[in-house]
Amino acid sequence: MVLTKQYDRHVPEKVFGIIGSGNANNIALLPSTTKSSARRVFVPACENVLLWDLKTHSQINKFVDEASSTSVSKKKTREEVIVVSVSPNGKHLAVGYQNGIIKIFSLTQNETTVNFHGHKSTITTLIFTQHSATLISGSKDTDIIAWDLITEAGLYRLRGHKAPITKVILMESQPVIISSSKDMTIKFWDMTIQHCFHTIVTHRTEVWSIALAHDRYLVTGCSDNELRFFALRSTKTDEDDTFVFPPMQDEKTNEDQVLIHVQSLGSLVRKSKQRVSNLIIDNESRVLACHGMESFGEFFRIATIDEVRTRLRKRFLKARKRRENGDEKNEEEIKIDWDISLIFTLMCEIKFDGKIRAMDLFMDTNMICKIIALTLSNKIDISSLNIQDKTVEQLPSIEKSAHRTEIRCLAFSSDDMLIASGSGESLKIWNRHSCESIRTIPCSYALCCMFLPGDHSVLIGCKNGSLQIACLDSASIIETVQGHEENQSVWAMCMTTDRQSFLTGGSDKKIQFWNFELKDDNENNTKKARKRLSFDQKRSFDVGEDVLALKISPNNRYFVAALMDTTVKVFFMDSCQMFLSLYGHSQPVLCLDISSDSRLVITGSSDRNIKIWGLDFGDCHRSLFAHDDTITAIQFVPKTHLFFSASKDNRLKYWDADKFLHIQTLDGHCGEIRCMSITNNGMHIVTAAHDRSIRLWERTEEPLILDEEKEQ
Repeated sequence: MVLTKQYDRHVPEKVFGIIGSGNANNIALLPSTTKSSARRVFVPACENVLLWDLKTHSQINKFVDEASSTSVSKKKTREEVIVVSVSPNGKHLAVGYQNGIIKIFSLTQNETTVNFHGHKSTITTLIFTQHSATLISGSKDTDIIAWDLITEAGLYRLRGHKAPITKVILMESQPVIISSSKDMTIKFWDMTIQHCFHTIVTHRTEVWSIALAHDRYLVTGCSDNELRFFALRSTKTDEDDTFVFPPMQDEKTNEDQVLIHVQSLGSLVRKSKQRVSNLIIDNESRVLACHGMESFGEFFRIATIDEVRTRLRKRFLKARKRRENGDEKNEEEIKIDWDISLIFTLMCEIKFDGKIRAMDLFMDTNMICKIIALTLSNKIDISSLNIQDKTVEQLPSIEKSAHRTEIRCLAFSSDDMLIASGSGESLKIWNRHSCESIRTIPCSYALCCMFLPGDHSVLIGCKNGSLQIACLDSASIIETVQGHEENQSVWAMCMTTDRQSFLTGGSDKKIQFWNFELKDDNENNTKKARKRLSFDQKRSFDVGEDVLALKISPNNRYFVAALMDTTVKVFFMDSCQMFLSLYGHSQPVLCLDISSDSRLVITGSSDRNIKIWGLDFGDCHRSLFAHDDTITAIQFVPKTHLFFSASKDNRLKYWDADKFLHIQTLDGHCGEIRCMSITNNGMHIVTAAHDRSIRLWERTEEPLILDEEKEQ
């Protein structure tokens, strides 16, 4: 029997650094029991749903899809959460995923109670009925399904739309489902006979969202800049409707027993020229919010039914007076000027910090409306709007535990306890155990970073060509040096093994050599002179092409640079003479690494190949077609010939460079992976991606035998 080499299995450990995902369709407020209690909001974040407290700005709970996190051995990709909905009794959370599965979480026990498989593609909308026993779901596969939570089964499927469903809402007074779709129609379904009894076909573009006020007025938003309004008249109830609805144009006979008559009320023009993303009306039907894909939302005040009646009575009396004064011809009926401004009036626009992805609102007091908006800059903005005097107050937003822009670089400290992550606006330091952000240091646009000896400061290479030292004790930038030419990016930096000097390479076609030195710390005017770590330029070396990646061999003899002309060149460290040129990639190499015994070089390129080279003769040992998209990061596990590669295809892969084997694929990110770092003991890997999440992966004791993996 042949002995097969066994490897250690890696598993996902934690996800952090994300407040809400950019693909979320909505956010959902937990129904409050009393007016005074602090409100909480459910926000989709990649494959999880986070519960945030709006008062303390802390994450209270995390709803994880257990099925995908426990079954490690089975090939199970994680699906992204698109839509969430909370039952009116506050006991259940319904979560719709990208693959069409709906999971129901029990909020009291904090676990999945039931999975519904019925849709073929992404869930777009979810809503519970008033008594919380039925869930209605709409999907991109054009179907609407009603699910029973008590028997845990599907009740019926409504087919009729020709394009993806965009939103489903329910009437309170009657068993009617109203659904909108991208096929430009709005359909009314009777839940008792599961049949469509009316279709609005007057829209000329896709209907993106609908909302219902007072159970009587339907608002629709399309791809154009108008909001259209419809009155829903009940045929059953004989209430005094003359003061709520405009007069009917044609008298309907009672032959067709439909539940409601739909009548167009008119339209309002929005300020924005973009399409509507969502229309939201709060529970008490006082405020209508409308937002597109921009950074502002428009807010309309909705008059209460009593207000509408009083206004119409006033107009009625005026018209009667005019008739008595003989201004108008004696007609049988008194005409009332009916227009939409009786009910809906524009209050204000509110600008948010970033494009709005999802929004929800609730009435905090009788006159104050609180607005919660999840923006694409990975934060939750909270505003308070006074509907009486139309004033807006910006409240503190939930943003501490995340970057505003996407993360471009990651680094571990020498004791593996701290993680540094750099993005377009700041450098954050995270504790690896708790995954809490312990420092946020504003800086220039960071492209690469590393901890300096002593782990009290981090060196950042910026997009504008400068090098910045961020001090962790004072949480500030203590020194900025223009290391490369102005506005020429610093793409790579690496330290020598003796930790005495380092190299930087950038798009000004130069490699700079720097030495560390201790300078007097003049900033603190104390009598005791303190020294702080700084650096000084030793020499500069022109390579003639943009430097994209840079590494120094652990034996300190060579440094390897990946250049824009697709070659990788090996130079002697002392004389800067060229030793080898490694060519074979068809597109530029974006990342490289050298094994700790200085024998192997691995390069990852945008041609999706990984090449393994010998550093003694520069021969290519093997070329591996590794990923389905550009390879963005590659790194050896210290003291081994095993390595990890990360790519824009959202995957992290584990390889053996001696046997040229693919060992394991780690799925999890919902966006392209930008950067990666491995601890010095090789136990943890951290990756950051375009989906704004940072993920920590750990090595387990569980063996992984390749033949068994292949059989599975």
